[in-house]
Amino acid sequence: MPNSTILQLSLLGDQDAREERLIREIMTVEKCSWIEAQPIFETMLAENRKYQSLINLPYNIGIFGAVAMGIGSFPMVFDLNTC
Repeated sequence: MPNSTILQLSLLGDQDAREERLIREIMTVEKCSWIEAQPIFETMLAENRKYQSLINLPYNIGIFGAVAMGIGSFPMVFDLNTC
């Protein structure tokens, strides 16, 4: 696929096109073939995802807290003293 098409698709949010753009950038910088750029891309991808669970932890805590508060507030509606 030509670079202009890959660029348009990546601007529209296509993740595969974004990955292909990165691989082509690696090919340009390292002056290697597409097959030789794959291990470099996989290394970058693994390094990028290494702390993914730690980064998502605040969101998971917030979601868990909201669900717990929602479930906990439901029985309180039926107690006159708590209301």
